[in-house]
Amino acid sequence: MADELIDIYDENNTALGITRMKSEAHRDGLWHRTVHIFLFDNEGLVLLQLRNADKDVNPNRWSPAAAGHVTAGESISSTVIRETDEEIGIHLHETQLGEPLLSSALIRYPNGIRNAEFKYIYFIKHRMNIENVVLQESEVSEAKYVTIDQLEASYRERPELFSFEGEGYWERAFSEIRKRLQSNTDDSFLGKYITK
Repeated sequence: MADELIDIYDENNTALGITRMKSEAHRDGLWHRTVHIFLFDNEGLVLLQLRNADKDVNPNRWSPAAAGHVTAGESISSTVIRETDEEIGIHLHETQLGEPLLSSALIRYPNGIRNAEFKYIYFIKHRMNIENVVLQESEVSEAKYVTIDQLEASYRERPELFSFEGEGYWERAFSEIRKRLQSNTDDSFLGKYITK
């Protein structure tokens, strides 16, 4: 997988003014930022991606529609737009993003990676056809829609099939998606997006 230059933060999410390669941050357990993007529609269908088998972290596991590292000097919102475009071919606009939830976790993986992440988690209602998803094969093996009920049941039955992002990550996501599905929020602000 491609290495990237990323900004490094302290345990309070304060920028330290230094950059490192992603591989160094993972080796040394240095705090950095990532984005996670859950896409779902008004009927409760959630778009998931199956991570490529060659990924260093969580290979062959189901994850949110898109996710990735914030590169050095890049904004959080620019990263969301870039990652959804690169990984699944969906073009989002900054006005669609809303406010993210923030989560942090230091996870030690069996392969020696010490992943210290501040995760900016976005929940975005969208309308699209699964046939329009364009996968970045080096990152994503498959994409599919599941209902929020199917997703939660599958996770409770077989959590090892899903990316491990820290304790409570998936439960928090289920709760947030359900909350947003029940809200009477007007979706007109979402605007239009174009697929590749």
